[in-house]
Amino acid sequence: MIMIQVAGFVGVQDLGRNGFLHSGVGVSGAMDKFALMAANAALGNDLGAAGLEIMGAVSVEFTNDSNFILTGTEYKLKLNDTYINSYTRYSVKKGDILSIEGAIDGMYGYLAISGGIDVPVVLGARAQSVSGGFGGFCGRFLKSNDELKIHRSSPLKPLKIQAPQQRESIRILASSEWSDFIMPQTILAQPYKLTSNLSRMGYRLEGELALKPRKSLEMPSHGVMPGVVQIPPNGQPIVLMKDAQTTGGYPKIATVIDADLGHLAQKRPAQSVQFELISVKNAILASKELNEQILKIKELA
Repeated sequence: MIMIQVAGFVGVQDLGRNGFLHSGVGVSGAMDKFALMAANAALGNDLGAAGLEIMGAVSVEFTNDSNFILTGTEYKLKLNDTYINSYTRYSVKKGDILSIEGAIDGMYGYLAISGGIDVPVVLGARAQSVSGGFGGFCGRFLKSNDELKIHRSSPLKPLKIQAPQQRESIRILASSEWSDFIMPQTILAQPYKLTSNLSRMGYRLEGELALKPRKSLEMPSHGVMPGVVQIPPNGQPIVLMKDAQTTGGYPKIATVIDADLGHLAQKRPAQSVQFELISVKNAILASKELNEQILKIKELA
């Protein structure tokens, strides 16, 4: 077991649930899925094991011997009274307390524990659906004094893994309504700033030049998914994130590639975003490269 003390938003997430969009059930899952996969790989877990997604501060008391690692954004960490490092695997004994004091940069940290967090599987996943109010721990963010089940595990030697380099640009693919905009390249030619209006459902961006359709686009509601870049009437992009709705009526100018959605998720309000248009072939290669890095970590573990 672990006992939680929380000052922020902490939820249980895995890689999300697939195959239910047609029923109106979104994907959910880790906002930065490759950070969670790297953490699980370092512990020898299944890559899709559930961990804690952290935005804020949290204290974790272990009542079992286990091992853990924290990835994602860099945090100030203490194990009992000793400062420790992100992206490093540690073993713990019963009674040890891990204090995650706050993010140094970025948005989301991922605490993975040997064997994963044991919560019920709902529709094929343990992920909390924030918008749906199910999955994770009782369908909600964690509260202080919540207790979660973990597996007792033998100690592992310390292991340091490489933190990913943050990208200068966020890569996108042209989407179905790209050519319906006057000068769609405008989305590539200017930096955008993240507004404070961001959540697990979507990130709203703001640029100097609004994107304008060639004519009024009155579209019936249609299927959407995480990564889709919608353009509402004000011409400022909305990037759908992991708890996105399953249908929408705004035109879609682009889609953030799977390999870069986590990089975008780690951006804070007022930070700059520059988009880069790439081919489908290069999008597939980008995901392949990240998956190869994850497999290298698993080999080290």
